Amino acid sequence: MGIRGEGKSATHRAEALMSQKRFDATKIHTHTFGLHELPTALRYAREHIDDAVKVVVKTRNAELGGAAVPADAHSDHR
Repeated sequence: MGIRGEGKSATHRAEALMSQKRFDATKIHTHTFGLHELPTALRYAREHIDDAVKVVVKTRNAELGGAAVPADAHSDHR
């Protein structure tokens, strides 16, 4: 778990892989939570609950309604 910034070269490399269809980023973003669900989001990430790989915590998103939303079921999952 952690926050990691990437440099320009890593960002360009990832973009190239995705544009060549060699990497599907949707497969690593698995769950989205609202900020008020931070403890649950951290537990999902730490314990890999429901096969969590990348857990995103949104600071503002009324449509989340406090529940975990699988990334593929949420229209704004990035």
